[in-house]
Amino acid sequence: NIYVAYTLFYFLGTFLAMQVPVVGWTPLKSLEQLGPCAVFLGYQVMFVTEWIRKSNNMTRIQAWQLRVKAAAVALVVFTLCV
Repeated sequence: NIYVAYTLFYFLGTFLAMQVPVVGWTPLKSLEQLGPCAVFLGYQVMFVTEWIRKSNNMTRIQAWQLRVKAAAVALVVFTLCV
């Protein structure tokens, strides 16, 4: 499952890189890391929307509307944080 693989890779890679004293908080501050961070957050949003879809037995149209709304909220929050 690519969700589990990427989530584990990103989390462990970032966490372990931050343990090196020279690196410190750089993985969370540098612009070079925004791409992987956006992918990581995108996977988290997709996982949550898929979980909501399955628990509420939504139609395809309702599921896509939920995904678009969740992606818009995630984009706004990501933009405000950066």
